[in-house]
Formats: sequence, C-alpha cells, structure tokens
Amino acid sequence: MNHRPLPRSLQATQDGAARASRILTDRAWSRNDLAERVSVTPQTINKFFNSQPVNRRTFVEVCRVLELDWEQISGTSTLSTSISTETPEVLSIDKKNEYYNAIKLAHQRIWVYQTWLPTLEIEAQSISSNEVLDTRLLLLSFKETSPIYARLIGRYIEVEDAKAFSSASVKLLVRSGKENCIRFNYGHHPGWIAVLDSFVFSGPTPVNKDSHNVDYLFDKYHVDTKRGEFWEKQFEYIWNKCSHSFDEEKTYNSRLSRLNQTTEQEDLDP
Repeated sequence: MNHRPLPRSLQATQDGAARASRILTDRAWSRNDLAERVSVTPQTINKFFNSQPVNRRTFVEVCRVLELDWEQISGTSTLSTSISTETPEVLSIDKKNEYYNAIKLAHQRIWVYQTWLPTLEIEAQSISSNEVLDTRLLLLSFKETSPIYARLIGRYIEVEDAKAFSSASVKLLVRSGKENCIRFNYGHHPGWIAVLDSFVFSGPTPVNKDSHNVDYLFDKYHVDTKRGEFWEKQFEYIWNKCSHSFDEEKTYNSRLSRLNQTTEQEDLDP
C-alpha cells in the first residue's frame, strides 16, 4: 500500500495554536518552559504558536509534550479521521491519572512496555524519579526484525522521527545512570503492558496513531488473577527472550549514543 509522504515541515492551524495556548495556560507554563521541555529554542516555539512552518519532528514533539494529536493541530488528519467517529479522541483524564499515579506510588516494581513513551513529560519523569529498585523499561527496537516498522507505516511516522521519540523516552533514565533498567524488544508485540506493584495495566496499541490520542480502554488486573498473571508473564517473556540491551540498541539507533552528553542541548530542529 502506498502512503503519501509527510511534509518536511508542519504548521498549526489557528484553532490548533489556540488549543495549544490554552494548555499552556492551564499548566501555568510559559513558552520558554515549553521550549526547555522539548529541547528547542524559544524562537521555534514562537513559530509554532504563530502558525508558521516548523520542522516536522519538532512539531510532533511539541504536540506530544502537550498531549495533543499532531494531525489535528496541523489539520493533516488522514487515516485517523475515519476512526475518530468510533472511538473518543482523547483518553479521559481520570483514566490517565489512575495509570500515572500508579507509577508515582509504586514502591516494589515498575515494569513498563510501550512502543515508546507517548507522554514523555509525565511518564518518563515519573519512572525516572521513582527510586524503586525493580524498574524495567521495555521499548520497541529498531532492529530489522522489529514490529515497530509496521506501526510506523500505520502512523505515518518516519523512522528518524521515531528514533528521536525512543531516545527521548529513555533520556532521563540514562542520565540517572539506569541504563541497565532499559531493554528493547525486537520480536513479539502483544500490546502495551505495565506491571506496577501488584497490578497489571494492559491494552492494545493502535496501529494508526499514538496510544495517548485515543481512548483505548486499558484493562487493569491484580497479578493473582489469571489475566493478570498472563500479562505479567508476557512482559517477562519479552524481557528475557525477545529483547536486547541498551548498548546493543545503539547499533540500530545512533541517537542513544549521544544521551550521556548531558551538557549538550538536543534541539530537534535541523
């Protein structure tokens, strides 16, 4: 199936820029705060809010930090348009908070498996700041056999953009000296899984868009139930049988090699 190529740059519609501005106000952030979180210059952020063209990778990352659907903000929604009539567009705040709070409150273990972390601002910080010893972050690899490539086609995401998202997902853990907590899956992909203390969260990962943009109605089970045990074992199987280390993943994603350079600002603009 042929997909039309994405433009090298994107710009927010007036309505999209207004929605992003409201989120800044709600979070009491300045544009400079947002620029720091995305690792770009304030000038780039001003272009975004002034509906001027911005490097596509940066545009998507800004929307990711603000938890917005970049296709809607840019007015380029394609495949997702036909699906939005069947599923709510944004995961409810209550369900999001239940999951995020479970990460923050975990004191025995944090096992998370995702394509990459869809909400870097909340998820990555919560995982890296929690001092739980049994912390495991499992992301999809960019090895040739990885299931990630089918997902990128469905989401209209370029490989280099996805590598940037994956790198950003692990940056805080790497800079905290927790590289051994990270592995990359190159084989089996059953959906996203999080084992947080005695509870398991699980759900499908949509092929056509990032998980945080749809209400995918995750399931929650105690690990003592049959389904909880099943998903716990799925995570362990991928971790032990279908994944490799952070160091090996550097072979497939060179961006990971630059994460230890803590003094270097990683601007996503070319």
